[in-house]
Amino acid sequence: MMIQSALRGADHAHFNRRLRERWLALREEIRSTLLRADVESYADIAGEVHDLEDESLADLLTDVSHAEVARDVEEIRDIDAALQRLASGTYGVCAQVS
Repeated sequence: MMIQSALRGADHAHFNRRLRERWLALREEIRSTLLRADVESYADIAGEVHDLEDESLADLLTDVSHAEVARDVEEIRDIDAALQRLASGTYGVCAQVS
């Protein structure tokens, strides 16, 4: 079976640009989330009075921030892999063979 070229020149440039734009946006989201986490430390969120509701909210907000960063980092890894496939000419070709 012959595999056609995955992308034409204009398509290649379009996907390359879009992937790089998303990569930069994700880096900014991570930076913003980490800066916000520095400002909103657990103690600040929970306040001076530690009741169960305040502590639960602080735990939730901390977990959400960590989950956001982990999700963004995983997407950056996926974009890096896609950019490598673009560079090698295999972007758009099914990566799994049955």
